[in-house]
Amino acid sequence: MKRKIALLLLALLLSQTLAACSTSDPANDDLSAGDVTTAVEETTAAETGPIVYIDDLGEYDFEQHEFRIHTRQRNFFNGELVVEETGDVLDDTIYARNRTLEERFNITISEVYGEMDAARRAITAGDNDYDMISTRCISTFTLAQEGLLYKVSDIDLIDLSKGYWDASLNEDLKIGNEQYLATGAFNLTAYDFVHTLVFNKDMIEQQQVENPYELVNSNKWTFEAFERLSKGATQDINGDSTMNDDDSYGLLSQPKAVLPGFWIGAGEQSIDRDDQNYPVFNLTSDTNFSTVIERIFEITWDTNAWYPNTYEQNEEPALTNMFKNNKGLFMDMTFFYIPALRDMETDFGIIPYPKWDENQENYLTRVEGAELFGVPITAENLERTGAIIEAMACESMNEVIPVYYDLSLKTKVTRDEESAKMLDIIFANRVFDWGDTFWCDNLRDTEFQSMFKADDRSLASRMAKVESKLNQLIEDMKTALAKLDK
Repeated sequence: MKRKIALLLLALLLSQTLAACSTSDPANDDLSAGDVTTAVEETTAAETGPIVYIDDLGEYDFEQHEFRIHTRQRNFFNGELVVEETGDVLDDTIYARNRTLEERFNITISEVYGEMDAARRAITAGDNDYDMISTRCISTFTLAQEGLLYKVSDIDLIDLSKGYWDASLNEDLKIGNEQYLATGAFNLTAYDFVHTLVFNKDMIEQQQVENPYELVNSNKWTFEAFERLSKGATQDINGDSTMNDDDSYGLLSQPKAVLPGFWIGAGEQSIDRDDQNYPVFNLTSDTNFSTVIERIFEITWDTNAWYPNTYEQNEEPALTNMFKNNKGLFMDMTFFYIPALRDMETDFGIIPYPKWDENQENYLTRVEGAELFGVPITAENLERTGAIIEAMACESMNEVIPVYYDLSLKTKVTRDEESAKMLDIIFANRVFDWGDTFWCDNLRDTEFQSMFKADDRSLASRMAKVESKLNQLIEDMKTALAKLDK
């Protein structure tokens, strides 16, 4: 019954995601009976058993082919697609998924760990070493520009209209009308890298302020509400008239995470789209973006709510310990690292980043990046490769995602029913911003990080400095992709 409930929640989540034709137009996210029907049309009737997604691939026998995957291995995301049974429920479910695929298609699935350059060397040498590559989004994008990967839209058996492919994020990944890259349910990093806010329940009660859950549910979790709650939590606890890590703050976060978390929450993008759906850099003249950036400084620096620091790690133990010790009301975290709070004595909750104001339709969630898959142009049998990848996405939605979503998060991590409901809201409206992902080295990790560290609000001059570089990146991309399409 628990798995059935989890799958039903996922169907609702997917119906919200599929309804979102573009993250830049939140009005498209309204749910209707038709949206829900679309999201569950691939399933059996809910009343007769758990929802099951069907890939419609039919039967294949690939005669003991070894399906070889090139991936990275890191300790800060769930990037492995091939794992052994370990007793951990997530590992064991991924293991079982692969055994199902192997039996169905008469294949074996193997994985080799390495960086992009190793994959590039193999492909450019014409070696058929890999059927599939899964690596950092920037690297996959680079390989696609170099013409070393098939367009996802050219792989006939991959059907991105199916519910086990992420419609919202895949729309963000489109370039023009082409789908060079995509993400599906086997890619847990598109969940791992989701940024959220955790909050200290005891501090909320002590301050006698509004419950953040109620603010979210009543559409009142806005920049203004965040400012009101967070500045009230900033206190000189030891009374020495100097704010340091012995005191309490409204927000704990690495500098590089503050601006993008809030600007995406407000519905802004650092890289816009033109009328042909190509990336365009408008920040030297985008008054809406500059207004949002100025407001972020006001609700963090001007209120002293943000704990000033220069940490750069995605998970900083010093900040985590401060939160565990009741020194922060809110803290930015990615979902991969939330389990670090399991031994926290004080209860905590999970909520999305705030909206700009109550007129904004949806809460929008930043995805810092993801491992994206690609099929090398040296892959010998595109039909075979497409069938296996499509089935892997489908089987992952049926088996792996419910475990990740329900057991790994809602049972092991969250401590209350309200937080579990928040996950549905957070995951339903995930956003890729190209300046925060593919071109993070040119914007987020350089200009925006240094601006926020130094309380430097000179957005116009900063963006003018990098405008030619960003425009050149965009033109180089368009030129490279145009050559591939000839």
